[in-house]
Amino acid sequence: MSSTTRPQTPPHQPLHGVRMSARGIDQLLRAMYPECVTISVAQLPSGRSFNNRIYNVKADRGQAGAEDLVFKLAGRFFKSDKIQNEVICLRLMEIHCPEVPAPRVRAWSEDGRSLVRISSDGDGCETIEAPESEEGDHSGGWILMTRVPGEPVVPEEWDQKTMMALAHQLADMVATWRRKIPAIRHSANLLFCDRESVELSLSMSNMETDFPWTKAQGLIGVPVDATPRAKQPASLVEYYQMRLESALYEVETKDIYALNRNLCVLVRRFAAETLPRLSLASGPPKEKAFVFTHRDLSTRNILVEGNPPRITGVVDFEFSGFFPETEEFVNAFDDEPGDWPKGFTAAYRDELEIRGVATPLKSFDQVVWDRILSLDRLVEHIAPWWLAGQESQEVLRDELEKAGEVVRREIVALENSLD
Repeated sequence: MSSTTRPQTPPHQPLHGVRMSARGIDQLLRAMYPECVTISVAQLPSGRSFNNRIYNVKADRGQAGAEDLVFKLAGRFFKSDKIQNEVICLRLMEIHCPEVPAPRVRAWSEDGRSLVRISSDGDGCETIEAPESEEGDHSGGWILMTRVPGEPVVPEEWDQKTMMALAHQLADMVATWRRKIPAIRHSANLLFCDRESVELSLSMSNMETDFPWTKAQGLIGVPVDATPRAKQPASLVEYYQMRLESALYEVETKDIYALNRNLCVLVRRFAAETLPRLSLASGPPKEKAFVFTHRDLSTRNILVEGNPPRITGVVDFEFSGFFPETEEFVNAFDDEPGDWPKGFTAAYRDELEIRGVATPLKSFDQVVWDRILSLDRLVEHIAPWWLAGQESQEVLRDELEKAGEVVRREIVALENSLD
């Protein structure tokens, strides 16, 4: 086995203190697959993942043969709900869209103490006790999944013709999961649940298997027993009210956002009085309005291989779920350093329109789309996730003050859009 030594992670980042040794990973693999021999373990290079510690693993499973795997440890700010959500989303992809090159879940642990292994036929799973951790290993939840081939897209390396071909390929994959994964009535991330609470259209289990029942409820990061997490929005207004309440929960329960608590009354008044009056749909209401959404189709999550390159992997489904049809396009990532150029984004959206998927390019009402973007900026700046763990009080104060200005500005803009 081999592993690579890395520099210390800054103490304010999600990965500080989160690690697993090559020996620890080998012990976990042998607990799940006694015949397994770990060939190599390599940590993903620095800067490639902010929320998770990721290891690429090559293992020989005897009669099952050699397999390339990914061992993904959740950062310290996340609980079991992020693990559950990604496991469910990857299972949805495997069941409904096997032609899309996404990872396949092999096993997971929500707490690092017990683990769930999916059976070799993929129809059931077994819970077993995790081996005792190696000294120096620190982890909570994790997922073991197959490794899809390829490296993240680097737009600067390819000409326009190549980028247009990638736009067509990505559009085909997104249209596939839009078409094949059924839309549902409620918008949320996904959780395991008992049989009485199951969302029938999400069912990936039956009486003959042990895979957990699932439902859509709340947003990752808000504790399952907190009031905002109990919500199952059935309309666009309810969806944004849930997002606003979830952000306010962060402000009211985490001291790092204490300076923004003066926004709570303003935001709650907006959610109760202005938000219900905003038109947020580009067409008539749909009974099942919430569609499967990746939510982070940036270049780092699209893997390519070959020359000319082809998309060989779509990764990082940890914040995926069922959301309004606009949600996939809110984080456009276009024209940012290292991300999709504007020409790519336009071609990608055009291809989606051809495949029957509504996009901001043609199908969204412009006034509605502007409101959606404004709402997203409003929500993101109530409790700015990028400030979590910030140690400099001066920087924190300045950044929260700027964020508060954005919140106030967007509320005024949305109120004025009613005129």
